[in-house]
Amino acid sequence: MESFLANWRKRTSGATVIEPRHPDWFTPEASTMLAASKVARVAADPAKVPEAARPGGWSGLTYHRLHGSPVMYRSAYEEPVLADLTARLQTESVAAEAWCMFDNTQLGAAASDALKLMELIAPPAA
Repeated sequence: MESFLANWRKRTSGATVIEPRHPDWFTPEASTMLAASKVARVAADPAKVPEAARPGGWSGLTYHRLHGSPVMYRSAYEEPVLADLTARLQTESVAAEAWCMFDNTQLGAAASDALKLMELIAPPAA
């Protein structure tokens, strides 16, 4: 993987994020390797292992990818979950660029969740 990342960085300086699923990616060693290559690790929901719920790797970018919970790709997120996500994104965006992607698209929840999150982050002016 180190060779791949070195070759990747020779070809692009663009923002890069990976969404690993194997537990070996959630170790301090893997996080150090990613950080050295300026590659961020996704914070995923649902998380395959507890560490997968938090961003990792390069600290210059945080990326949250929400697949729907409790039913992947189908479930919408409740307001308290979106409020917690809002707080995390606002905190993370002080030190890094922060991204969020909803992948709970099967029943159309992604669009409504994204719109709710946008309203929580920047409420409309009164």
